[in-house]
Amino acid sequence: LNGGDAMGETLELYGSTVGGGVLINPVDGRVGIGTFLPEAPLHVVTSSFVASRVDSDSLAGTWHVLGNQSAGGTFWQMISTGTNNGGGPGKLLIGNGPLASLFATATMGLDSATNHVGIGTVSPEVRLHVVGGTDVNAASGGFLQLGASNALNLALDDNEIQARSNGVAADLAINREGGNVRI
Repeated sequence: LNGGDAMGETLELYGSTVGGGVLINPVDGRVGIGTFLPEAPLHVVTSSFVASRVDSDSLAGTWHVLGNQSAGGTFWQMISTGTNNGGGPGKLLIGNGPLASLFATATMGLDSATNHVGIGTVSPEVRLHVVGGTDVNAASGGFLQLGASNALNLALDDNEIQARSNGVAADLAINREGGNVRI
């Protein structure tokens, strides 16, 4: 323990390794763990592959929130779901909302029991489950696009497949390199 006796002085906590402890600096409000030169409000330096860990025994789950309070900003939540979570236990949910504690829009869900990934849903029913999108056309839209918008690409919605080239309809080849097409 190393610290001054006046208000506003830095407090250092460390064990046998100087520079590998905890620094609490009231002057700039920064906390350093593993560093005495924190470059952010919380700065962690370690040689361990697990740099941080957050645990909770909440039945709803463990939430990590990243928020921006400027105009147009939002709060992104990453949730490891618990037993009483509406999405079911054992999932990783990613979403956003207007408040740190309000999960308003489910952006993505990963289910550890099935290894399914959901985009636009927190309850994926197949390996990759996409919910939401627009009607595909030659210029834009779709639920899924393979390729760059300004080049050859293939887009799909819930009932159409459209080949495109830089916003214009393109030819769609099925088994161009050989093999039967069965309809």
